[in-house]
Amino acid sequence: MMYKAKQKALNDAHKQLGREPEMSDMIDRGPYWLNNQLWNDLVQKYWASEDYLGKYQTTRKNHLTKKDGSITKHTGGSIPVGAHRQKMEKELGREVTDLELFQRCHRKNKGIGEFINNKSKRISEEYLEKTGCTDVSSQSSFNRKLLEIALEEVRKREEEARKRDEEARKREADLQELVRKLLQDVGYTKPSICWWVGTTGATTFQEG
Repeated sequence: MMYKAKQKALNDAHKQLGREPEMSDMIDRGPYWLNNQLWNDLVQKYWASEDYLGKYQTTRKNHLTKKDGSITKHTGGSIPVGAHRQKMEKELGREVTDLELFQRCHRKNKGIGEFINNKSKRISEEYLEKTGCTDVSSQSSFNRKLLEIALEEVRKREEEARKRDEEARKREADLQELVRKLLQDVGYTKPSICWWVGTTGATTFQEG
């Protein structure tokens, strides 16, 4: 709920100012259900603070590269990789390399079309560049170790993305605690003024 209020305030500022809004532009653009002074305090003490802005810029940068840096997706659906290998070997009448299998699961049109995302494409290109291999079906030139290294890099990036998500959840919890304190500072302690729904983590305000 607070996230939506923040996004609406930024969108309103963008429309009214005709430029990319800053966090401080949210002042006096709060939701109807929260006292304007409380909203402005929240903007100044939290969202417009140097600490938050630094984390916000880092998170924003990560989101801009997320598609290329996140865990590689695949086209195999729920079918196990082993089943894909068996199917490919039956179709081709021979054993297939791990790189062939990787491309089958990460490219459209059964492994011969476009890669499903930039990360999958980069893994394949880096592998081929490092090995000098031009034929993904060549058993003699296949280097399993290099492909494993590339996949390990993907795993590490996934772990980094998970940690960023945890940090985002913690910042949201810190935000809720800040709102609690702001409400207490101005004496808004009645249940009719502020309801906190702890079971869902959501925050609902009602003017009394």
